[in-house]
Amino acid sequence: MSEYVIAGRFPSLPIEAQAELVERQGLDTLLRCKNAWALRHKFLNRETGELIRARCGSWSCPYCGSRKVDMWRQLIREAQPTLYVVLTWVGWTGQEASRVYTTAL
Repeated sequence: MSEYVIAGRFPSLPIEAQAELVERQGLDTLLRCKNAWALRHKFLNRETGELIRARCGSWSCPYCGSRKVDMWRQLIREAQPTLYVVLTWVGWTGQEASRVYTTAL
């Protein structure tokens, strides 16, 4: 049995070719947050000693955005609401947000 067989169907690429493909397709942004602040910071779990990479938390970040979507989906599912409203763009100030909220509802 070859060491390059995945699930018995297709041979895998050598690691150099995989790295080149990931870089060319821009998939490396899915492996970690590319934000400059997040790249410089890590958090230490004092109980386990595990280092956890920081994230920027931006909705537009290819890495953080998908994780935020997943987190909110799980929170909403756990809360089991009967009704909820999602306001995707309400403005920059509280006054603008209030106006959008009262207009929409």
